[in-house]
Amino acid sequence: KPVSGPHSSRIGVYLDHTAGVLAFYSIGSSMTLLHRFITTFVEPIYPGFGVGTSVKICNLK
Repeated sequence: KPVSGPHSSRIGVYLDHTAGVLAFYSIGSSMTLLHRFITTFVEPIYPGFGVGTSVKICNLK
């Protein structure tokens, strides 16, 4: 099912492994929640990126 929300070329990812929260945000003039998973993580989580993409890691303030 497609995720609805404002179109943006920037996506934010929030992970709280201990609390079991993984969330995705559309980043534009504001930050809009696209989808949030709440679960119990039982294994490590590893990021994956596509070939030909760029990634910038930054802290939210």
